Amino acid sequence: TYHDGGFVGWPRYHTGGLASDEVAAVLQTGEYVASRAEVSAALTSPKVTNHYHVTVTPPSDGSSYDRKSAEAWGRTVASTLKAEIIATIDDQMRPGGRFNRGVKV
Repeated sequence: TYHDGGFVGWPRYHTGGLASDEVAAVLQTGEYVASRAEVSAALTSPKVTNHYHVTVTPPSDGSSYDRKSAEAWGRTVASTLKAEIIATIDDQMRPGGRFNRGVKV
């Protein structure tokens, strides 16, 4: 409820009005407020990086592969995998996807 004097009927967790470093907030059910310490910890925590090693064995049809051809083929495989991973992540960000927790993109 609003009136010309500010917020009325809202719960207060300390006495008095807003301190100089506070702001009023309206939260939806399921949302929460993180403390400065929690935000700082989240921003400075180590990032997780996964590395996967893939061994690709060329077909055994008698073809010979030189190093240059093998490296070029490896780059093609890496590029294809990256594109597929990005496409999967994009797909899973859609509403109802595994990576979407109510975030509208």
